[in-house]
Amino acid sequence: MIKLRRPCGHYDHTVILDTDGQLYACGENENGQIGIQTNGKPVKKFVTLSKKTRFISVGAGYEHTIAVAEDHSLWSWGKNSFGQLGLPTIDALVIQPSQIPLQGCFVSVDAGTEYSLALDKDGGLWSFGENADGTLGLGKENGAIVCVPQKIELPTITQYAAGNSSVLALDSNGDLWTWGDNFLGQLGIGSLDIKNQSVPIKIQIDQKFTQVSSGLNHKLVLDINRRVWSFGYNSCGCLGLGISGECEERFLIHPAPVLIEELHNIVQVTCSACSSFVNDESGSVWGCGLDFSLFDVFSIQDNEVTKFTKLDLGDRDLMPCGSSLFFC
Repeated sequence: MIKLRRPCGHYDHTVILDTDGQLYACGENENGQIGIQTNGKPVKKFVTLSKKTRFISVGAGYEHTIAVAEDHSLWSWGKNSFGQLGLPTIDALVIQPSQIPLQGCFVSVDAGTEYSLALDKDGGLWSFGENADGTLGLGKENGAIVCVPQKIELPTITQYAAGNSSVLALDSNGDLWTWGDNFLGQLGIGSLDIKNQSVPIKIQIDQKFTQVSSGLNHKLVLDINRRVWSFGYNSCGCLGLGISGECEERFLIHPAPVLIEELHNIVQVTCSACSSFVNDESGSVWGCGLDFSLFDVFSIQDNEVTKFTKLDLGDRDLMPCGSSLFFC
């Protein structure tokens, strides 16, 4: 049995990292995102990747995958039409896992739709890939595509989260930084006047934070008092504010962090594509968002759960993964 360390997914492929550093993947493979040659055919069962190399972190983008090996080097494979693999040349796709020629000691990675992020041991955050919405945090002068990883000008970063085309980062002082697409308020800066933020901007809020997480277009953050805040696009009720996805769109956009009053003593926050989850100190898991009727985890059956509701997991563990995938 695979002992999961981290699952990740994005739309149509899933990659999981086990506690021994082994990677497994399944799903669509049209652009080589699984990391093996299948002539574009989907992989319907998990396959083992790169048995000779052990990994410590992995992230899945739309059709690409990025990982950190045990020796702290960066690896990538899949679609590369926007330079999201961090390789010197922009090829249509890379089927086999390939080492990114970047010197440094990296500890974690994450991926958005067509871009990638990597954190080094000193808290430096690096980005590469599509930059059309300022998603890389490097400014407009770097162009719409950046294939060679560049370091973002930021304080020391401890956590970060890649959304569809926006990024949220937490520095060592407990402050939040954000950049990228803000069309749906997913930057949390309190205004929609700025549609694209190409360099990091500090979220002005009188709080200090310990955790960040991102869905496609929404964010969760945990403050030092173990309280949860949410912001962005409330599609399917994923912000936990009690507002249905059937409301007018203007009521679904929350550009400033909103405190979830009913949640207390939370120790972990996690987003999937259009859903949100929190763990409290007693071990209970609470969730809201999309299509929980597919999973026997609530005492109610509904396509949208708009307030954080306790999940009935029994003796199972829930690990949100990508576009509404769960490992229990």
